[in-house]
Amino acid sequence: MDTIYPDGIYLDENKTHKIDLREAASSIGNLHDIYKSHNMHNAFNDVDWIAETDDEILLIEFTHYERREHLHTGDRAEAKHLQITKKFYGSAFYLLACGKHEAMDFIWVVESPFLDSFARKHYRNRIKKLLPFKFQRLPQIKVELIRNFHVYSVSDWNEKFPAFRLEPVQ
Repeated sequence: MDTIYPDGIYLDENKTHKIDLREAASSIGNLHDIYKSHNMHNAFNDVDWIAETDDEILLIEFTHYERREHLHTGDRAEAKHLQITKKFYGSAFYLLACGKHEAMDFIWVVESPFLDSFARKHYRNRIKKLLPFKFQRLPQIKVELIRNFHVYSVSDWNEKFPAFRLEPVQ
């Protein structure tokens, strides 16, 4: 039987990790289900979790690579980077449709014993080029879509956001 968690505590899609977003002003852990219930899940990718605080909106994607062969290299890396980018756009669409116009911080938490801070920085630099940082500077664009993009390990995430603990499921 699955463990039932209180509202604001969400499991990742593989049910290996949970995040506690109960301290957020609001949070979403089921955007995929919302899209699916309206036959939109094939058109949009979405992040695992969204947390809104008093001064920011966090779009959080989580990936856990247990084995080295799961890491994406070459063409597979480019495809994974594009997939991660699409998760921002699909989630931003939802938030904009809900009338949220605050700039968003997009965070990819990548956990693996085979990744170090250098690899995460490389991921960040590659994916950042695919996000709308330059686009939002066009004079006709009136909304700042994205404020920051970060790639963190779980320990980095927990240090930066101690109120929103991410940890393995026991």
